[in-house]
Amino acid sequence: DLDEVADAPLIADIEMLSGMLAEVIKKENPTVYDYYTRFRQLGMDRAANPNDVDQPWFEEMKQLAHDITPRDALGVMKTFSIALNLVNAAEVHHRMRLVRENDKVDGAHVGPLPMVEDSIRGTME
Repeated sequence: DLDEVADAPLIADIEMLSGMLAEVIKKENPTVYDYYTRFRQLGMDRAANPNDVDQPWFEEMKQLAHDITPRDALGVMKTFSIALNLVNAAEVHHRMRLVRENDKVDGAHVGPLPMVEDSIRGTME
């Protein structure tokens, strides 16, 4: 699929950033790392089978949420927050990469600023 090929660099960036975050969390607090990876895997399992209500993922998530300490819960929430920010940064970087590639291939202007002589972009170029 063409979209999968176009998004391959994005997926690679997300995997790299996620791996780096996981390494840091694992060193800083192995317990938070364990909870984070378990919640993340359960969430991915649920996302892969959204209509399958008989999966045990929900009960396991509830049990994890029940067992976690407030301190570890805060660490897990911070980890997910950082992970989502890293994904957003990777997506912005990917969009800009595509814009630059289109500019090189087409020679036509693609981007957020219009190509007009009296515009900032026109002045700069």
